[in-house]
Amino acid sequence: ETVIRSDTNSATVAQIFVDLNSKNTVLKKADYIGAMISSVDDKQGPSVRKCFDNFSRLLQNPAQYKEVANDKQFAKDGFLKKISWLAKKKHKPIYKPDYEDVLNVVGQLKFNIIKLDVILDLLKGWNTKKKQYETSISRQTLKKLEAGVLEVSNEYNFLSFEEILKGIGFVDYSILQNNKGAALNFVYAVYLKLKNKLPDRKLAMIIGKWFVMSLLTSRYSGAGYANLQTDLEFVEKDKIEKALDDIEKDKLRQDFWDSDLVIDLTKSSSYRANSTLAVLHAAMINDGTRGFLSKDTKTFQLFQDKGQIHHIFPQDFLKKKGFVEREINQFANLVPTATKINGHIKNKPPKTYLDEVREGVKKGKEEFYGFIDEKSLKTNFEQNCIPEDITKMTERQYETFLKQRRKLMAKKIEKYYKN
Repeated sequence: ETVIRSDTNSATVAQIFVDLNSKNTVLKKADYIGAMISSVDDKQGPSVRKCFDNFSRLLQNPAQYKEVANDKQFAKDGFLKKISWLAKKKHKPIYKPDYEDVLNVVGQLKFNIIKLDVILDLLKGWNTKKKQYETSISRQTLKKLEAGVLEVSNEYNFLSFEEILKGIGFVDYSILQNNKGAALNFVYAVYLKLKNKLPDRKLAMIIGKWFVMSLLTSRYSGAGYANLQTDLEFVEKDKIEKALDDIEKDKLRQDFWDSDLVIDLTKSSSYRANSTLAVLHAAMINDGTRGFLSKDTKTFQLFQDKGQIHHIFPQDFLKKKGFVEREINQFANLVPTATKINGHIKNKPPKTYLDEVREGVKKGKEEFYGFIDEKSLKTNFEQNCIPEDITKMTERQYETFLKQRRKLMAKKIEKYYKN
């Protein structure tokens, strides 16, 4: 392990990183920035850097608080007290930015930039106008980074932002874990920039819609990452609502909901990592959807209790009929379901296990599924985007089922967003 002393100048820090990289040690730009933060000021610098690191560490694992608290200098400098709220057992974060994410949020919040290279140059003291290095710029940058990380890690700020996410259905980390990245960091920076400039309800609406819009359109994925810098220019109280309206008119036209979104639901990728499905799950939680074939268990509970994702046309059944994994694991064939119900269905085709359910309904028996009337069963189908005529389908109608359900899933997402 290489430890860089706080009195090391920036040129030496740079050379250390060059030497380490030449030995095939993988170091990110964020690591370099952390080292530079420590080297700017031998008194405050190390604790500022640790605040970035410890905040993200404790979000991931609050049990590490005792270890963090053992750092006497960190506590003496006043930073431990600022983030001690993360040790509370009752708080289960749904947004868990890592060290680099926190740097990105602070960069957008305090410097209005998305490229960490800019922060790096500022820490070195680079004056872009005079084309020279100045110590005063390094120290000013450290102060802004300190103010930024304290604002980002502030208990009230962080929990208020999470409440906005929960209010639109993103209630559990499992929904966000593969969909945080640039979109989450951006809307948190937006929240911090505008929290004292816009009414709470209006800000919450903008934050929610912008986040969902960015997930549905992949606005900040891949090459779209460049949109971040453009969008930062709209983060003013009199610009951002119009900017959102313009984006909706350009990207979320009716053909997006009727066609593009349906096509997106045919893509083969990880179920947990797909941003469109994350939005669908938020929509299901938001409108109180019950789990598939559950009379009482809500989708919200399934995510909190780590319920299963069930194949509507069971996996084993389709395999025996000659379908391959790619066809079996289509997003439109998967739905959140209580574990006990998944176990009861086993490998029966939909027509068989749904006939059992309906037979119980006709006899007025709650039996396993709990439904006692046809209306509640129909509502469950509608909430879970299940085509009504699935009760008549065999493997020969499987592709028809997938097409029908994708359209219903897209319609549910559209209604959720527009509401």
